[in-house]
Amino acid sequence: MALLVYDYLCTLELEVQHIWPSRWSLTKVLYVVTRYSPFIDVPMSLYFYFSPDITIAECRKINRVIVWLTGIGVGSAQGILVVRTISLYDNNRRLMQYVCCFLILIYTPTIVLLLLWSTSVPFGVPPPGIVGCHFSGKHPIMLGSYAAIALSETLLVGLSVWIGIKKFRRSAGHLITTFYRDGVFFFMYLFIMSITNIVASVFSPNIDLPSTCQRVMHAIFSARLILHLREAACESSESMQYLPRISSIHFNHTTSQNHLARVGTI
Repeated sequence: MALLVYDYLCTLELEVQHIWPSRWSLTKVLYVVTRYSPFIDVPMSLYFYFSPDITIAECRKINRVIVWLTGIGVGSAQGILVVRTISLYDNNRRLMQYVCCFLILIYTPTIVLLLLWSTSVPFGVPPPGIVGCHFSGKHPIMLGSYAAIALSETLLVGLSVWIGIKKFRRSAGHLITTFYRDGVFFFMYLFIMSITNIVASVFSPNIDLPSTCQRVMHAIFSARLILHLREAACESSESMQYLPRISSIHFNHTTSQNHLARVGTI
């Protein structure tokens, strides 16, 4: 929670500058949900895991709410990655259909199983010295949800890297560097978090705290992805006003920059 608040304060100026004045769009809605929903479910998760007086009945109720809110938050963060990736391909309709179909095939059974799990997961009395809610049985469904997140993010980042190599390999600039630095770095960190949760689900089935850490980092990285892109796009658009256009090389470079500048304003 402290990391969430700290990051919010560090990036609030960027948000005020680049998000608040912008018109409402799908990306802005996804950003707002991704940015602010953790302030609801993360405190609930902390109470869920660390309250010394919580009852089993309260654990069941809070767990259902946390599953719903976490699903909405992670879904909005995934939405940001989808919009970002599709925009790189000039909003190619066929690719959009393929990606959406893939995500539906991956997440529909995962969501159904998670909802079933949230209503049937067994809770028990925690061992001596342990506080908070305690899962009394294994929950392999959670392993599948982490694997689905890792798989979908691998696909989206792979598509981004491919089009970057194909279209922007000759371009250089702060916007392009920001785009791929943030995208690849954030993916690697979140992928490691997903693997950590998978391992925890297998070897420590009664502990699900790492999922809260992944939830927080998902929100932070996805929000920063939008903020950094818009900041870099603003700087790039200002610098491009002074680029010479006296050769085809300059023209091609500017075309790539213009395209990424549009991506930066998603």
